[in-house]
Amino acid sequence: MGNKGGSEAWAFIKQVVAGRWFSVFAGLIMMIGNGTTYVFPTYSKVIKTQFDYSQTQINTLGFAKDLGSNIGIIAGLLAEVTPTWVLFIIGAFQNFTGFFLIWLSITARIAKPKFWQMFILVCLGTNSSNWANTAIMVTSVRNFPDRRGIILGLLKGYVGIGGAIISQLYLAIYGHNDPSNLVLLFAWLPSLLILILFPSIRPIRIQKSCCSTNSTNKPLLLLSHSPCFTKNPPTLPTSADSEIPEISPSCCPNIWNKPERGEDFTILQAVFSKDMALICLATFSGCGSSLAAIDNLGQVGESLGYSQRAIGILVSWVSIFNFFGRVFSGFISETLMTKYKLPRPLTFAFAFLITCVGQLFIAYPFPGSLYLAAIIIGFGFGAQNPMLFAVISEMFGLKRYSTLFNCGQLAAPFGSYILNVDVVGKLYDMEALRERKQIAGKGLTCTGAHCFGGSFTVLAAATLFGAVVMFVLAYRTREFYKRDVYKNFNEEIWIPQTEMEFYRLDNKKNIED
Repeated sequence: MGNKGGSEAWAFIKQVVAGRWFSVFAGLIMMIGNGTTYVFPTYSKVIKTQFDYSQTQINTLGFAKDLGSNIGIIAGLLAEVTPTWVLFIIGAFQNFTGFFLIWLSITARIAKPKFWQMFILVCLGTNSSNWANTAIMVTSVRNFPDRRGIILGLLKGYVGIGGAIISQLYLAIYGHNDPSNLVLLFAWLPSLLILILFPSIRPIRIQKSCCSTNSTNKPLLLLSHSPCFTKNPPTLPTSADSEIPEISPSCCPNIWNKPERGEDFTILQAVFSKDMALICLATFSGCGSSLAAIDNLGQVGESLGYSQRAIGILVSWVSIFNFFGRVFSGFISETLMTKYKLPRPLTFAFAFLITCVGQLFIAYPFPGSLYLAAIIIGFGFGAQNPMLFAVISEMFGLKRYSTLFNCGQLAAPFGSYILNVDVVGKLYDMEALRERKQIAGKGLTCTGAHCFGGSFTVLAAATLFGAVVMFVLAYRTREFYKRDVYKNFNEEIWIPQTEMEFYRLDNKKNIED
């Protein structure tokens, strides 16, 4: 009896670990490790102090961080032709190499790198997250095609809160003694999580049971040997039934002969479409300005006289509310789209408007306004990410999704660079030169509300422009979202026995008999 119970428990554990929900769980844990991108305001102060960089140089490194964390086109293209474990191994190796070399440099264990070398190291370390992101997101969206907004919200949410979790782990492991150890934690922790959990991330195809009805809410567990699924599986078409397509003499006509929204676009068809142009323009201005605001949050706190403890709290709040924004935007936009047929870009536009309010709180500060700004900007920026990826998957299909969502997010770091370096950094240095305050070990320093007032007004205007662009996209796609966006994924498909995941609990005994 005991052996039977033990074997059943072991079989249940194997079933859970092999299921798609455990795959999501493993993805969530790995996404926490990717939250290092959002802790840049914390360790950038260490880099600035150690190498005596100016604010413009720190903002340039912020661009390196944004560029690295958003250049995932190579990962997307590689995901089209290789298994997911290849992406995970590359990401783990790249993460350890980049951040470990940064740690060696700021602790003077190696020679001081030149500025362009530090730029490459920051870009290398943060780019590692793209490899795991691409593998996890593409696999999860294909495993849950009819709930992609919710799944993307959860996955990207854990990236947002990952910064706060890693910061607390740093305090628990290393304490407050040496801030450079935070970079060392970035080097080994995400790589270790990837190497342990990556075997769980794999495609698991599933369908609604043909034995199930809408009148019951009982949990469904599909038996791999159920005759409901193994009877009369579809056969491969014979050569007599198939036609050989004609080869087009040029691929250029196919670029402009686009399918309908929701169908599978090729990469070039999507890139040269008006919808993608609007998405990239909104991402460039809205997401780019949000990134610039987050990157400068630590410096804003210093200029307004906040303590280092308070600045650490602000950075953690951004990560925490980044998580809430990503999760809630996934659920809310999914509900508004499926129940009320509202375009998802409409929710995207409101996320930009929320972020704009937070940026104005920094541009025109009042007592305690920076805490409110951290909450609002964190929530607003978090809400932007899952909706960007969901909109791209809905409009251009899933066939080339691994490449297309990386193309879409690539506009953000370039917007961040222009706004961060050419606007925020230069205006800050200009105000600091007026004060003529040069503090040893801290570079050119500015104190007061005027240091970031003008630059954050520009950021708010850029975010508002992104909202207007998204309103235009929502108007263009209003008829598309009135239809069943997920109709292509609601049709039943035959699945091999080895890929079945669940069986119906109340039918288990009858089937076994």
